[in-house]
Amino acid sequence: MTTPSAVSNINHLSYSRSNLVYQVDLSEPTREVYHGSRKPETVAMPEHTSHLIIRFFKPFDTFNEDLRVENKVAAMTVARSALADSALHTIVPQVYAWNSGENEPSGQA
Repeated sequence: MTTPSAVSNINHLSYSRSNLVYQVDLSEPTREVYHGSRKPETVAMPEHTSHLIIRFFKPFDTFNEDLRVENKVAAMTVARSALADSALHTIVPQVYAWNSGENEPSGQA
């Protein structure tokens, strides 16, 4: 298993009170399926992937951050399943990896 290629560009897409969203362009598409995360509700990154969307949650004092990330991933999974047989089946992105940040030194991912 190889890791995805180097990053060629990062574009800031969105900023809100709760999120920072970036598009990450890889210098070359992935050559094979990449199984980077084995967490619940994740899928393998497909071969020929050249762009990724990365979302960072900004911490709030009033919300359990671990549950917040897990709930967002679960909601995306439910929405993707509900739309699976419709013309809108690609509107909810697949999740290749996620991290609540609970094991990070700063407490944030």
